[in-house]
Amino acid sequence: RYFLNNVIIYMNVKEGNDIFYSLYGNQSDDSILSYNGFNIYKKILDGIQGNLPVFQNLDKLFNNLKSIRDINRVINDCLPVWFNGEEERRFRFIPEFERDKDGKFVLIKDASEKQIYKVTTLTQPQRVLFYAVCRYLETNVFHEMQFRRWMRIVCNLIENTMIDTIDSMVGRMKLIHELSEHCNEIYSYLMKINGEIKSSASKEQLKEEIEKVKQILDEKGDLRKYDGNLLKENDSCYGTWEELIVDAENYAFFRGAVRFLFKDENSNIDWGLFPVKIKNAKLIFNRNGLSDNYRNEALANRIILSYCNSWFDQIESWTHHDKYIFGFSSEIWRENILLKKGNADYTLLYAEPIHCLLTGNGININPNLSDPDRNRNEAFSKLVKTNIIERAKEIKNTDWNYVRRIYDGLCLYPSSEGIILTNSIRDKIINDLIDKDRIKLIHGKKIKTTSEAMLYGWNISFTYTKNGVPYLFHWQYWGWIDMYEGDRRLCQNEEFNNLTIDSHNIKSTDDLVREMDNCVEEYERIIRSCLKFIQK
Repeated sequence: RYFLNNVIIYMNVKEGNDIFYSLYGNQSDDSILSYNGFNIYKKILDGIQGNLPVFQNLDKLFNNLKSIRDINRVINDCLPVWFNGEEERRFRFIPEFERDKDGKFVLIKDASEKQIYKVTTLTQPQRVLFYAVCRYLETNVFHEMQFRRWMRIVCNLIENTMIDTIDSMVGRMKLIHELSEHCNEIYSYLMKINGEIKSSASKEQLKEEIEKVKQILDEKGDLRKYDGNLLKENDSCYGTWEELIVDAENYAFFRGAVRFLFKDENSNIDWGLFPVKIKNAKLIFNRNGLSDNYRNEALANRIILSYCNSWFDQIESWTHHDKYIFGFSSEIWRENILLKKGNADYTLLYAEPIHCLLTGNGININPNLSDPDRNRNEAFSKLVKTNIIERAKEIKNTDWNYVRRIYDGLCLYPSSEGIILTNSIRDKIINDLIDKDRIKLIHGKKIKTTSEAMLYGWNISFTYTKNGVPYLFHWQYWGWIDMYEGDRRLCQNEEFNNLTIDSHNIKSTDDLVREMDNCVEEYERIIRSCLKFIQK
């Protein structure tokens, strides 16, 4: 693993190369790799020896390791509480032999079918962390506080970026390599950094780390005292801004990324309301996402929505399917709302809505779009003023709903069908007829929404009974109400081409009943005529 780091950083050898894969394994799993001679390491040393003091670095690293008792424990004690997760995924700088449930070492076969003991492996993010630890140990005498701060910065950069490919892993390693020149004084370095980083990896998170350090240290480079009265969970006050910021990073699902707490409604840096925002954040969020009070009737989602001003940029997902802002989970809130990048670097897409939510504002009763039209206004009003978001989540038990176009309308889309938000007249009339026991739903579902009656489904099918006989109608999502026999749309046949209703002319329950009566009468007239013809 150490030699693979050197290959990546100094030889620029990566995916697709025999040297790389002989050390990398399969999809980051290197547990089947075993020692098969020194030739591969000789190639690496020959390739980089003139440019890098490999042996000097190794000597420093091993001297540090000798001075630290139980390096795996020490490192894990210095990692943020959220980094490792489950015990079996715990980071092990020094690999350990895996054991089965009976405590016996696990035997596997390596790439050449030789039996070997299986060792613990690394995830892609842990590979980057492994490199960061190596860089510290080969450049410094171990100092716990310096190392702890280096681990905090590194873990924040690793966690808050996607490292799911070899290229992304390599990119983050090269960023860590640049920063590691100052790993024993990382705060001081970030404090004065000014466009010196060549790497473009993790730009947003690196900028956040710089801004946090500028708040942690004062102009003299000393820890900035926190002079507020915000209490920790143990009823003692925070002594420094570092304590307050680290506590915020470790809270709930934030995992080191908290720029939404120190950015104002215009995405500008503002630490003045940070204590207020973290206090409110602890009421709104928990480890799994929204707290119960803010899940109820999707209160937090509706507050966020009510302060949005751009339908196209912030709400509608057509055609990118990228604005999943209608769920309650940590995944939805972290990636799709709180940290969602705006149209410019270092901005938040939902800066003003987040600012309003975290400063304690309720639902904005007069939401206002900068890009309105009739459909958008109708859909926006329902999303903000009704409980349809919560009802939509219940229908398919999913957080991954989004707003999309459907024909010439807009809908909240939970799965293969959705809730049309721009069909108020249809929903009102159908629900009214159901309540009066005038029709029976065949396809579609009545939703228990407050303030406005709504339906789930694209095409709503129902039977209308006249003179004791049920007749089948489909209210199509594109606007026509057609009479059916089974699966056959009657108006598609020439003799029945009048058995359809233009829903755009339907303004009330009485209008629909009158038009359905006309269809039934026309249908019966045609049937009688056909029977007479058959009899002749």
